[in-house]
Amino acid sequence: MHPRLAAGKDLQKIMYNLTSTTQTIFTKRLDEWYEKHKDFLAEKTINPDTLKESFTHQKLVSAYRSLRTNLPYTLKGYLVFLAIKMRKISRFIILQMLSMVESFLL
Repeated sequence: MHPRLAAGKDLQKIMYNLTSTTQTIFTKRLDEWYEKHKDFLAEKTINPDTLKESFTHQKLVSAYRSLRTNLPYTLKGYLVFLAIKMRKISRFIILQMLSMVESFLL
């Protein structure tokens, strides 16, 4: 992912810190990002063929909404993804990591 827009670059920076932060801090940073870019995200474009309105920055809006909606599961899912990708982590370690994440989310 190589964002070109400032809002995308800012969101990417927040995502890079996902595993080295707490859920509270991550949520705060995500909310601050939204407040900073909410007017930009609200921009609409009208399709000249269909005359329908859609978000100009649909992918960015979608990424934000997905993160915000799935926030409790984001860190857990990321750890599972890493574990699957690495394939060298034992099942025991994966279960320990998931247990830690679940206690973090409570």
